[in-house]
Amino acid sequence: MSDQSLIRPAEGGSTPPNVAQGLAPQDFLTAISGAGDVCLVINAERLVENVRANGLRADQADYEAWTGRDFLDLCSPDSREKARLALAAPANAPPRWRELNLETRQRSTPMRCLITPLQDQRALVIAQDLQPIAHLQARLIDAQHALDSDFARLRDSERRMRALLHSAPEAIVILTAQRKIVSLNAAAESLLGKNAAQAIDRSILDFFRDEDRDDLAAFLGKASIAHAAEAQALTRAGGAAVILRANAMQATRGAELVLRLYPQAEWIGGEARAQWHLLSAINALPDAFVATDSEFKILGHNDAFALLTGIVEPVQAGGNRALEEFLGRNRAEFSVLAEHLRRNGAIKSFSIRVRAADGGVEDIDVAAA
Repeated sequence: MSDQSLIRPAEGGSTPPNVAQGLAPQDFLTAISGAGDVCLVINAERLVENVRANGLRADQADYEAWTGRDFLDLCSPDSREKARLALAAPANAPPRWRELNLETRQRSTPMRCLITPLQDQRALVIAQDLQPIAHLQARLIDAQHALDSDFARLRDSERRMRALLHSAPEAIVILTAQRKIVSLNAAAESLLGKNAAQAIDRSILDFFRDEDRDDLAAFLGKASIAHAAEAQALTRAGGAAVILRANAMQATRGAELVLRLYPQAEWIGGEARAQWHLLSAINALPDAFVATDSEFKILGHNDAFALLTGIVEPVQAGGNRALEEFLGRNRAEFSVLAEHLRRNGAIKSFSIRVRAADGGVEDIDVAAA
């Protein structure tokens, strides 16, 4: 190949000075190699005359082995027609990037290629490796799937929480961080004297007498910061005293507060009543719930757990039935769950198999603390 310039003069003009005039082909490729991962010069017979690779994972020798080969033979079969059309494009056609699969001895690499005509019926091929972009896209897709999965779990948790909210016998109100009511159950409607349509989007402060609103705001602020606040006595706007308890939680809309309200008359001396409310709420859970001791002996369970496992007899405190009778394909799988729980103090979305008393098997997710 001669040392003449490889850049074709524009019609009616001449090659711009100091760009490529006088450069040998290999020097020319070196000068423009930053434009792509691989740069080629091919002649009128489509044979590769010069190659310059720019830091790709394949060895330089793999690309240098292209020298003297037909450019179409370097393309995978599914890319050859696109390469043929690119080479046959008119010299004055606007430049167009095409995705071609180019093959070395080691692998086939997807590349984004620009084929530009040069003088003497030669052509310049600038190829950019698409694999880093593909890997990045794959990672983004994986991250999106993980986010979607986490969001779906959060939405499912919210759905279950709403079901618990409306089945609970105690008055429960869900508040935004700005103290606006977003949900309340029938017991709370009765206690506040307003139905959901009248209460939602209103500030919880509106339902308490003026002189107690500062105390209520401080109570809710404490719950937001400490994630919980216990037993604050305040007076509703209607004159009845109530006891408040609050817990913070994370929802899809952001941070929220779960506010429980108890008439003061029921709260005084009512620890047993509160315990009964808790047990009633647990039994009404749509999810299976089981309580165990430190050795995972079953102390109690709700109806959903009985339905899932087929337990028909009530389990008494101090009973000798072990949870591993029902969870895990075998003792080893249950041991993994137990060890993880002992080491971390809590688990969530732990996939395991439950074995029912009638021989049925079902895959479930376990959360425990």
